[in-house]
Amino acid sequence: MKKKKKLKKKQRSAPKKKQNKQKKSVDTAKIPYGPGFIEVVRKGKNIFFNKEFTEEQQNELLESIRENRPKLYDETKRLITRTVELINEYDKIYILGGIASYGLDQMMVNKKTDDGLAETVIEYCQSVALATENINRGKVPPDTVLYEIYHNIKTIRKNFIDYYQTEAITGRYSEIESRIRINMILETILIRGDGYLVHINELFSEMFTPYDDFFEKHYGFKSGDILKSFVELEEAFGCRVLLPTGMPHPVQRYKLAKWMHDNQGRISSEDIDSGEYLNEFVKTNPQVLVKNNGVILYSLNDIDTYNELYRIRHFDDIQKKVVQSLAISFGENKSFAGNAKFYYEILNESRIYTKPIIKQDEDYYLFGMNLAARNYFLIAQNLIKEADESFYNSTFLGNRILKSKDEFIEQKVCQLFQKMLPSVRFFRNLSYTFDNKNVNLSCTKSEDGKYELDILGISNNATYVIEVKASIVSNEAKRGAIQSIKTDLRGIIGNAVCQSHRAFLFIKNGKDVVFTLPDGQVVKPLNTDNIFKISISFSFAGTILSGLSRLMELGVVESGVEFSWTINIYDLFAFSELIESEEQFIDYLNKRIPLYQERKLSHNDEMDLLGFYFIDDLKVSGEHHKTESLTLRYKDSIDEYFERGKAKPKKRSNKINDAN
Repeated sequence: MKKKKKLKKKQRSAPKKKQNKQKKSVDTAKIPYGPGFIEVVRKGKNIFFNKEFTEEQQNELLESIRENRPKLYDETKRLITRTVELINEYDKIYILGGIASYGLDQMMVNKKTDDGLAETVIEYCQSVALATENINRGKVPPDTVLYEIYHNIKTIRKNFIDYYQTEAITGRYSEIESRIRINMILETILIRGDGYLVHINELFSEMFTPYDDFFEKHYGFKSGDILKSFVELEEAFGCRVLLPTGMPHPVQRYKLAKWMHDNQGRISSEDIDSGEYLNEFVKTNPQVLVKNNGVILYSLNDIDTYNELYRIRHFDDIQKKVVQSLAISFGENKSFAGNAKFYYEILNESRIYTKPIIKQDEDYYLFGMNLAARNYFLIAQNLIKEADESFYNSTFLGNRILKSKDEFIEQKVCQLFQKMLPSVRFFRNLSYTFDNKNVNLSCTKSEDGKYELDILGISNNATYVIEVKASIVSNEAKRGAIQSIKTDLRGIIGNAVCQSHRAFLFIKNGKDVVFTLPDGQVVKPLNTDNIFKISISFSFAGTILSGLSRLMELGVVESGVEFSWTINIYDLFAFSELIESEEQFIDYLNKRIPLYQERKLSHNDEMDLLGFYFIDDLKVSGEHHKTESLTLRYKDSIDEYFERGKAKPKKRSNKINDAN
C-alpha cells in the first residue's frame, strides 16, 4: 500500500517537466553598450530589455555619445559618397541586378530574421541609381564591387538608425518628441508592409474598381490590372531564375507539373525525350522561356545574366500598358540626391514607390519584387493624380460623383465590424446634439452643440462608438519632421480619440440619448453601461498606435479624454476573421485598453497583442513590470495563417473574463 501511495505522489509531481521546459526557453545575453551593458532576456515569446549602468557609467556613456555622434554622421556621409561613386562607375543595370540577387538570396536564407534589411538595401540602391544617368553602360562590375555596395548600404542603414536613436542627447527635441520621432523614422527605414497581402488586395480592389472607367480612359487598363500584372511579373521572374541551389524556382516546377498532369495522354514519350512538348507548354505559359527544346534559366549567382534575368517580357497589351505607365528612367529621380546637407540620405524623397519599374531605351526592368505590393495604393492614387489632378482633388479626395475615399473607408470599416460581430447592429453617418458646458475638449466647440458620429454599434451586451480617419501620414512626417508628425497624428489618431470620447460622454451622461440617421430615423443604444470607444485609421502608423500614453504626453491625444481602442484598417481585417464572438471581443477590449497605460508596451504591434491574448490572455506578469522595455513576439501563428494558409489561430482557453 505504501508503494502505491508513493507512486501516486510521483504521478502528481508533474510540474517538474513544465519547469524544465520553461527553463530551456529562457535565453539571456548581455550586450556591451558603451561602459555598461544592456541585458536582453527572451522568455518564451517575450523579449525584455534592461540597462545595467552605474550612475558614473551612465554619465560616461552620454559623454561618449555627444563626442562620437558627429563622427558617426561624418563617417556615414563618407560611406554614402563612396557608395554613390561605385554605383555610378558601372552599368547600373548590372549593379541593380547584383544587389537584387544578393538581397533575394539573403531573404531566402534569413526568412524569419530579416527585418526588411535586404529590401532596404535593394531600394536604396535603386533610388541612388535612378538619380543620375546610366553613363557607363556595358561596364560590368566585379563581384567585389557588388559585395562592397551591399555591405556599405547595410552599414549606412545601421548608422542612420544609431544616429537617430541617439538624437535625444542633442536637446533639440524633448524626450517624448525624440522618442516618437525615432519611432516614425524607424517605421520608414525598417521596411514593413501595411498589412497582409490578401487584405491589401481586397481593399485595393474595392477602393479603385469604381474608377476603372477613368483608368481605361487615361491608361488603357483597369485598376485590377495593376495587381494582376505584378503577380504575373513576379511569376515570370520565378520562371526564368536558377536558384543558388542549382534548382529552378518552385513556381516553374509547379506550372510544368500541372501542365503535364492536365495533358496526360496527349504527349508522347518521344516528345518528352526530345523536349518538343515544351513548345506546346509555352503557348499557355509564355513566362517560361524556351529555346532549342530546352528551358532557359538565368542564374542568381551569375552577374553576366542579370540584364536578361530582370528584364520584363510582355505577355499581352494590358501588361505592357501597366509597365509603361509605372516606369521611370535613369536620371528622373533627382530628388533623392538631395543637396549638400542631405546628400543621398536614406530618408530623402524617392519616386521609386510610385514608379517601381525601370526603363532603359525600349527595355523595362523590375528589381524590387515586393516594391509594388507594398505601395499599391500610392501607385494607383499617383496615376489618378498624374492623369487629372483636378479630378483627383475634387472627386477621389472629395465627395462628388463617385464614392470618395473617405466614404469608402468608412463603409468598409462598418462591413468589417458587421462581419466580426454579426449579432450587433451597426449604423453609419449619425448626428446627435451634445451641449455640455462642463466638457472642455477641442472636439466639443460647436456653437449649436450638433455633432456627427461615423459608426454606432448597438447590442444588448455593449455599445460601440467608432470614428474613422482616412487621411494618411505625410512624407514629411515619415522623414521625421516633428511638426508634421504632430499634425498628422492629431488628424489620424488624436481627433478620432477625442470624437469617440465625446460620443461616449453623450451616451453616458445624457438623459435622452438619441442618434439621428441621414434619413431622419432615430436609434438609441440598448446598453448605456458598457460603452467601447474605437478609432480606426486608414494610414498605417505602425506600432506608434499602441503608445497612446506617449501620444498624450506629446499633445497628439488630449489629456482630458479616456483612451479608445485604436488600430488601422488592415489590422481590423485580421480581427474580423479571428475574433469568434462578441463576448470574446468584449473580453479582448476589457483587457487590451488598460494596457495603453503600460508605457513599457508602447511600441508593440496590435497583431502581437492579439496573439498575446490568444496565448497568455494579455496577462502582464510581475516580470513584465521589472523590464525597462518589453517587446512582444506573439503573432507568428497569425502570420502563418494569413501568409501561408496554416491553421487558424484561436484562444487557448474558452474561458472569458477570467481576469476581469
